[in-house]
Amino acid sequence: CYTPRMNRVRRYRRQRRLTQRQLAKLAHVPCSTVGMVERGERNNPNWGLVYRLSTALGAAPEDLFPPEFLNKSRA
Repeated sequence: CYTPRMNRVRRYRRQRRLTQRQLAKLAHVPCSTVGMVERGERNNPNWGLVYRLSTALGAAPEDLFPPEFLNKSRA
């Protein structure tokens, strides 16, 4: 389960003083998706979602998601 790392999305979002809705708008994803990722309910976000969230937060994908996950999602 990726819950500890998914909380990094929440931490980065809060550091940037963004709401889930604002992040969703910046990342061009549904607000419910942001919430699911933060709660660890989205166990297999695809590379597109990883890229969108990391870009919107100004973070590297590996800062938000575990390396083993990133290798799987790019395949």
